[in-house]
Amino acid sequence: MRLKHTFLTLTLAATCATSVFANTANQDATTQATMTNVISLRTEVSRNIAHNFWQVRLFTRHESQSLAEASNATNTTLAKALKILKGFKNVQIKENNISSYVHYNDKNAQDGWTVSGSLTLRSKDNLELSKALTALNGVMAVQSLSSGVTKNKIASIDDEMIKQALAQFEQKAAFIAKNLGATGYELVYANVGSPLSDSYGQSVVPQNYNLARASAATPILGVEQSTFRAYVDGQIHLLNKTPVNLPK
Repeated sequence: MRLKHTFLTLTLAATCATSVFANTANQDATTQATMTNVISLRTEVSRNIAHNFWQVRLFTRHESQSLAEASNATNTTLAKALKILKGFKNVQIKENNISSYVHYNDKNAQDGWTVSGSLTLRSKDNLELSKALTALNGVMAVQSLSSGVTKNKIASIDDEMIKQALAQFEQKAAFIAKNLGATGYELVYANVGSPLSDSYGQSVVPQNYNLARASAATPILGVEQSTFRAYVDGQIHLLNKTPVNLPK
């Protein structure tokens, strides 16, 4: 009875091992065939969008032995600039900051204060912002100029660009499947990127300026463009396709 039991156990173990080996072999063959018939492809569409906002950062700086004196001078300059800007209704004041720091001489002894003030202006009207800069000339200095595309404007083209990229992906996938003799294809995976999903946010680029060019009719801030893209990056599996042995 013990010998029969041992023989039966060994027989069952051998049968299970053979079954597992056969299933593993079949899975490996299926996986290999699937991997052989996987194609990677990418499609991309792009569009140039004109900038629809302009931004400028202005600054003023005053030094004095007295912190109060340097602060008063900075506040006076900022107040003058803000009064001028009241005449430009389409110019927004995004930031109004003041900072101060102490400076030392070569003997590491305190010898005065520096107080800085800054204004960040933004407008969707480049002509009016240009006029505001002309009016502020001599009051505050220009630290930087930039322009860009607002998030709302980017959002207005996002869905359309994704749709175009997807249509191109499907067209290319069908073309590849047909020309490689497959009956069709199935999607393995796809990664979709767009202006919003890729966190373009507000695309901002620096601008050069020249106050000497300013006039009542000509803005000193030009109209730049930014390029936005949508893409589909993925893989497809060709259906009912015999693996192709590529030449070595």
